[in-house]
Amino acid sequence: MDLLVVAAVLAGAVGGWRIGLVTRLLSWVGLALGLVAAVRLLPVVLDAFGATDPLLEFVSAAGLLLGLGLGGQAIGLAVGARLRPRTDDGDVPAPDRVAGMLAGAVGVILLVWLLAPVAVNGPEPLASVAQRSRTVALLDDWLPPPPDALAALQSIAGPDFPQVFAALEPDLELDPPPGDTGLTPDVERAAARATVKVRGPACYRIQTGTGFVAGPELVLTNAHVVAGMAEPSVERDDGTDLAADVVLFDPDTDVALLRVPGLAREPLSVSDAAVGDTGGVFGHPLGQPLRVAPFSIERAVRATGTDIYDADTVTRDVLVLAAALAQGDSGAPLVAPSGEVVGMAFAIAPDRDGVAYALPGQRLTEVLAAPIAAGTSTGACT
Repeated sequence: MDLLVVAAVLAGAVGGWRIGLVTRLLSWVGLALGLVAAVRLLPVVLDAFGATDPLLEFVSAAGLLLGLGLGGQAIGLAVGARLRPRTDDGDVPAPDRVAGMLAGAVGVILLVWLLAPVAVNGPEPLASVAQRSRTVALLDDWLPPPPDALAALQSIAGPDFPQVFAALEPDLELDPPPGDTGLTPDVERAAARATVKVRGPACYRIQTGTGFVAGPELVLTNAHVVAGMAEPSVERDDGTDLAADVVLFDPDTDVALLRVPGLAREPLSVSDAAVGDTGGVFGHPLGQPLRVAPFSIERAVRATGTDIYDADTVTRDVLVLAAALAQGDSGAPLVAPSGEVVGMAFAIAPDRDGVAYALPGQRLTEVLAAPIAAGTSTGACT
């Protein structure tokens, strides 16, 4: 993928040199308008066709994005060709060529930045390639998170969160997420070593999430992360991929336990939490490198919602967090300043920024004490 990105950047630069800055900018404006239109139409189109197969949904979404995006770009090119400056002999002036070359290269880089979150949660083999891309990792480090303009496509590319509240979500007055975690460097290092990325193929796509080492060769994560996954794996902090076996799968509470031979990481202790506790959520948002997001526990509620398949009504003890989390943070441990895990993230509020939900440490302790069995079924995809 990295070679393809480099080739695309070079092609964008060459194209910008040929057509100049004005035409290139107008082509990008047309592309952007086409993509905006496609994103707004995407939910309507998917509902109209009633697509339920993940691969068909992704192909339909990608086709709509490409069709309207390229159509808008073609219109922009046509308008730019009429408006661009010309020399006396009708050629593109040199300054316009140089500026067009730079704009073409930068435009391709920005396009990769926008589409990276979709690619890392897309179908195979795209997701595997994108998640291992050095270019995607560098853009994630250097640039801020991309806007949520492509959330409609991301939502069909990755596993869904369970419904936390069956009725309307309670209108809770919450503080914004804290500015820092309050963790010492030693605690951060230990928690980072014990946090893993969970991934694997399920229903024509790669599902990704987070987990943490909770016992000897045992990783805790969410059930919806591994749902329908025949061959899960975990990626350690040093980049090593290890095969995993699901030994406990609870779609009601949304917890799963994986046995990972050769994990060789010290487990984190689990304890109870209290309202007002703060710390850091160690997760892999959108399948990207480890990120530590500050959190504070704002409420502890008993919530009636649904299981991971939205089929059965379940009641859970839930911690309401002030934390900015995203897809991929599912299964992320909530690490307190003591270094103990006081909860595990499993959902975010669908209509409120900076609000997330976690299972409390008490429930995680119960899971770790429950009987386990090798080769446990992971059910159907969510």
